[in-house]
Amino acid sequence: MGAGHVNPTRAADPGLVYDLGVTDYAGYICWLLGDRGLTTIVRNKSLTCAKLPKVRDVELNYPTITVPLKPSAFMVNRTVTNVGPSSSTYIAKLDMPKSLTVRVTPDKLVFSKAGEKKTFSVEVSGKGVHGQKHVEGSLSWVSTRHVVRSVII
Repeated sequence: MGAGHVNPTRAADPGLVYDLGVTDYAGYICWLLGDRGLTTIVRNKSLTCAKLPKVRDVELNYPTITVPLKPSAFMVNRTVTNVGPSSSTYIAKLDMPKSLTVRVTPDKLVFSKAGEKKTFSVEVSGKGVHGQKHVEGSLSWVSTRHVVRSVII
């Protein structure tokens, strides 16, 4: 996978977004690097990890979905916000290698207004991975106007 190129028209009208705030990122830094890392990155000594929830990598509401590669099922939740047309329906489309079993619940997101949020779960199991260290696929939410793609690694 390459970085591709930026399409400004599509970037200005993404359809769905994965909302993340400062608290989410700071909580992730705390989980990953602790107070020292938080102070180094944020440069605000009054903000400490004791004041923040620890946010593990799999809990971060980020478009890239990272899951451990193991035979037992592992589930992550994501929340998207509709920034497209008020009445929009998105259908889940998976592009995954055969070595992974992936289930998205629900597999259809129906929005009735702009700004509306919907949460979905992605369950991944690597029943046929046999020593592989890295496998990659994708989940796309497809509407009549948008395709919102998330990498699953």
